[in-house]
Amino acid sequence: MAKFSDRYGYTNPNDIIIREKIPTEIINAILDFVESIRHVEAEAIEYDLMEDPPCIDYAVWCNFLCEQRAHYCYSRDSSAIGNCFYDDNLDWFEKINLLEFILSEFKKNNVDISESIAELNNRFAQRNFAYRVVGEYVEEVTSNEEIESIKEAFNTPINGVSTHLNEALKLLSVSNKTPHYRNSIKESISAVECFCRARTNKKSLGDALKELKKSGLVINSQMITGFENLYYYTNSKETGIRHSLMEDTHPPTADEAIYMLVTCSAFINYLKKKVE
Repeated sequence: MAKFSDRYGYTNPNDIIIREKIPTEIINAILDFVESIRHVEAEAIEYDLMEDPPCIDYAVWCNFLCEQRAHYCYSRDSSAIGNCFYDDNLDWFEKINLLEFILSEFKKNNVDISESIAELNNRFAQRNFAYRVVGEYVEEVTSNEEIESIKEAFNTPINGVSTHLNEALKLLSVSNKTPHYRNSIKESISAVECFCRARTNKKSLGDALKELKKSGLVINSQMITGFENLYYYTNSKETGIRHSLMEDTHPPTADEAIYMLVTCSAFINYLKKKVE
């Protein structure tokens, strides 16, 4: 039987959070990153980027692809790195392996590319890519289990909960010209609030959580305190999430919005099991 989220047309988390695939926009971000670090490499090693083939491209050809050195050919329009990333026959994880190889080469040569990495991670976040560069490795920041947790929360038999979570997910979508991270976080926390209010008839999340505990549910007090603190975060004048923005000193990021969506979904699933 089709899941609730599929039957009623709710947004699929797999369509919003990019995992186990590398679409064109992510490839473009990686190749822009490669072009950036080629310039860093040229300055560090002191060679003419316009006349000489980049050392990193030659290293990929010989040591990653294990091709014959005599067959190496580089041009601005065709490089070993670009050809690999645009190769549809190459698995997505092999392309991640290539990115890690490139990172390791620069670390081995003590070339500082930290600014380029920060920019790449920023573009990954903007596109909801489930991976980030950490040092010379690519680490997963949104797992399949977390995505499944969001899907499970969609199946909550309280219409408002599913509606809020669906809206939180849609507001993260890169199909929007400007994803709305503040409003996405607001919808995520509102889903928890909706669930708790439906079970207790209390108006605020804090009162609802206390009422759930009074009703005999065994809920760790530190867990309740932690979630109350997340709720206070959404009410902060610095974030402007649930109220008018007063101080734009800590604008929410894509990573924070996804974190809140995952956390709120997991908490709803936890509470569902408690009240069943």
